[in-house]
Amino acid sequence: MVEGFRKYLEFRIEVSESEFKEIVKLLELKKVLKGEKLLHSGETCVHGYFVLKGCLRSYCISNGKEYMMQFAPEDWWIGDKNMLTKPDISMVSIDAIEDSWVLQFDCDFYDNMEKIVPPFRYMMQELQQNNYRSLQKRIMTLISVSAEERYLLFVKTYPSLINRIPLQMIASYLGITPQSLSRVRSKKNLTS
Repeated sequence: MVEGFRKYLEFRIEVSESEFKEIVKLLELKKVLKGEKLLHSGETCVHGYFVLKGCLRSYCISNGKEYMMQFAPEDWWIGDKNMLTKPDISMVSIDAIEDSWVLQFDCDFYDNMEKIVPPFRYMMQELQQNNYRSLQKRIMTLISVSAEERYLLFVKTYPSLINRIPLQMIASYLGITPQSLSRVRSKKNLTS
């Protein structure tokens, strides 16, 4: 199962056999059952995750309403971004949408990875820049685009998630009600 992470890394940077053996020591392979919580909002966040199989989500709850922050299917990183530098109180909760296999790592993982494989730093910088651009695009979409356009963009961006994630979670991610999402899907004949 850890070989999936090796392939992920080798697609982006060179990693020798001995380096990968050192990397594996920084990770804990963990099975997470559907619905299992990995992090509760308000807890100190000390771990991040790389998804090998399945799908996780991060979200927050305000005034009894759930707000979807991120979906993390295979080959995605997830955690409270504040923990990249030090353990901190989390603003989000993380749980499994599906039975999943993840690699769990501590907050010193990134520093240790850079020591083992220096190009890892540049890979993570690129991923963080992509994440920032995606976040900006999502914010702009939420404030300036119709519900229909948001859904179509979601389908285009995350085609593998449409039939894996409950519709109420997709609606929350899009900033619309489940009823609005049903109307959009019916109107566009996108219910499959």
